[in-house]
Amino acid sequence: MIPEGQAPSITVRRMVEEGDQVWVWSTVSGMGPTKESVDIVTLKNGKIVENYDVQQEGTYKME
Repeated sequence: MIPEGQAPSITVRRMVEEGDQVWVWSTVSGMGPTKESVDIVTLKNGKIVENYDVQQEGTYKME
């Protein structure tokens, strides 16, 4: 749960759509250590039917 008055900062690094899946790579900060996150979402009829995510502390610079 997000503490009252605090909101995370989310920066989308890359978003890829292929068929019924969307992959989102983002950086999340403002709620403890900064984390890199990848979400993989499967959609059917405009609704999310599957969601997988992985997070890692720290940041990654893409060059």
